[in-house]
Amino acid sequence: DSFRPNFFTLFAPGVLEALAARGVVVKSGRGEESGLHGLAIAPDGTATGAADLATISTDPDPDPAFYQLSVADAVNSGKPTVIAFATPAFCQTALCGPTIDIVKDALAQRTAVQVGHVERYDIAKAKAGDLVPIDAMTEWNLATEPWVFVVGADGKVAASFAGILGADELVKAVDAVTGKA
Repeated sequence: DSFRPNFFTLFAPGVLEALAARGVVVKSGRGEESGLHGLAIAPDGTATGAADLATISTDPDPDPAFYQLSVADAVNSGKPTVIAFATPAFCQTALCGPTIDIVKDALAQRTAVQVGHVERYDIAKAKAGDLVPIDAMTEWNLATEPWVFVVGADGKVAASFAGILGADELVKAVDAVTGKA
């Protein structure tokens, strides 16, 4: 599995080289390889292997649709996707819960886009008091939360939002990748 995130502006100097050293391939908007492989929303990829959503999400009211695909599967699906990196229960900025709520509310009427929620921390370890970031946080070069990415059907990141976002901003970005105006 691989996908084309195309968000080079988020990478600090040296990050692409560090990713390449780990065998990660980033494809630019020009199709050049420089991509990230197989980031999963849950350790097993999706909610299908989870006993319940509480094992893969700290959202107090999780939408099961947000946990159906791995990030790699979503980005490679040929469908527009919104990926939210947020951890409502362990958020260090207190913005994760509101961000997930904004994503849910803003996209309730946008059925042409699939949505994935990625927790920042290994939930089992976090519940034991040890906030250990999941590998995807490092692989996406995310040091804070929340982050929301809008990915087009072509697998390229079309918009990214750090911290809290407005519902109108998200809807505008989603409409741009779905062709709805």
